[in-house]
Amino acid sequence: MIHGDFCWTGDIPDDDEIADAPNPLFSVDFGEEWQHLATRPLMTAVCRLLRSDPTVADLDCSQPCDHGWYADFKIDQWKCHLYVQWIGSDDAADDDNMFEFHAGFRHELFHRLVHRSQHNAKLRILGATIAHAFTSCPYIESIVVYGIGPIEDAGNHGVHAKHGM
Repeated sequence: MIHGDFCWTGDIPDDDEIADAPNPLFSVDFGEEWQHLATRPLMTAVCRLLRSDPTVADLDCSQPCDHGWYADFKIDQWKCHLYVQWIGSDDAADDDNMFEFHAGFRHELFHRLVHRSQHNAKLRILGATIAHAFTSCPYIESIVVYGIGPIEDAGNHGVHAKHGM
């Protein structure tokens, strides 16, 4: 599994937009509704970038789920998923802009056992694909990625990779 967090500098709905909406799209709970609406534009942007990646196939993009959005896709016939949710921040200046993501594989136990030797190599490919999509998005900054090795050519978006979980 690869996971991390990042800062989104794009537009996020303000509280009034959600409070004044006549019909909630996702939940009658104000907080959940805000999380879904705040996460949707960034997931749409990331999915657009994933769709343009030649290693990504069968992208099923931006589906709402509990407190966030996810996308399913394949890389080299390996079923992958990406989940993004809002987490906020302890820093009051950027409280509404911090999000986290989780990416990994959706395979049954048999597939994992048979292809165990390929798992780390595929995980690095998945990590590079996710990192490329995130660093290519002009509204994503200060990315911290856990679970893969160092990211080469991180660009100017402040990507930091950390080993381990």
